[in-house]
Amino acid sequence: MNPLFRLSAASVHFGPAHNAVRALSEVTLTIAPGERVALVGANGCGKSTLLRCIPLLEIPDAGDIAIGGETISMREKRGRREPADTAQVNRLRSTLGFVFQSFNLW
Repeated sequence: MNPLFRLSAASVHFGPAHNAVRALSEVTLTIAPGERVALVGANGCGKSTLLRCIPLLEIPDAGDIAIGGETISMREKRGRREPADTAQVNRLRSTLGFVFQSFNLW
């Protein structure tokens, strides 16, 4: 059975390369259908960044994302990663639900 969601070796950095803040460093997470997962940690440890990677609200600098067994294809453009197929992302997003903890955080 395919995992519901899989994040493999995902890294996210914010800011210029010479002074980047590391939000996620090679995080791997697999969630099976029916499984319940809780993310617990201190403020600023990357919980929200990880959640924002699921629907590609935040694009990881490295790593792979798969939803329902389908890996999202990525490409490099002007030194940044982005989804290679916008239609694929929109289709996969239509299968997700996302609740923000507060509308004014993002």
